[in-house]
Amino acid sequence: MKNCLQIIEGYVSHERVSPRAHALTSKTFYLRVPIRSILSNNDGNQSSYGNWIFGINRKSLISIHDEDHGSGNDIKTWLSEKLKENNLEVVADGEIWLVCFPRVFGYQFKPVSFWFCENKNHELVAVFAEVHNTFGERHTYVLRPQNGRRQFNLGDIISTPKSFYVSPFLSIEGHYEFQFNFDRTTARDFSRIDYYTDKLILKTYMTGKALPLTNLSALKVILKYPFITLKIIIQIHLNAFILWTKKIPLTLSERNK
Repeated sequence: MKNCLQIIEGYVSHERVSPRAHALTSKTFYLRVPIRSILSNNDGNQSSYGNWIFGINRKSLISIHDEDHGSGNDIKTWLSEKLKENNLEVVADGEIWLVCFPRVFGYQFKPVSFWFCENKNHELVAVFAEVHNTFGERHTYVLRPQNGRRQFNLGDIISTPKSFYVSPFLSIEGHYEFQFNFDRTTARDFSRIDYYTDKLILKTYMTGKALPLTNLSALKVILKYPFITLKIIIQIHLNAFILWTKKIPLTLSERNK
């Protein structure tokens, strides 16, 4: 596909494997945005873009805002600092694609957002996995190619220790395994995160078909999913209640570790 704003309609799935089986799959939509190209054409600390249907840092039906990501301030500054502190500013000299759930009618909750960093040859050289919890906190995992390679291959599995509290039913110990099939030339999007302690605990993924984000395609998904943010919040709490009824132990004391 061309280097354009994209809207992805598909599914999000959570499947708990242990200590009790529980699964939830939900229809949804999310965005894939060439954020570096868009923001590089705007000056100022609060760069804005778009119209009343889709916008960045403006009141739109579907929107992305600086305060919802990174440091909560300017996305451009945060990205620049994040690349520099991880010695990626030279390597990641191409596009940076933000894959995230947007605000809809001004409301949002983003369980996870991904920043896919390319070089000038359109090769994927790093991924920032930005995880959010229901306490308004967020943490960014910096994922790099393994085994000394300079870029990711499709299907690579990247392991990283867990270091951020996301759920009262999940310990902060263990590790994640990430897998992506990110490819700007294809319509299919897929991201997977599996959580392990001494065994597999939870399998999650988000997937869908990408289409150009136009005024028409944006209005279509708004009509189809008008309360998507409210739905996410309700499902999170309903899922927590179901897990509680299944007597899955709480780990609330580990939040401040």
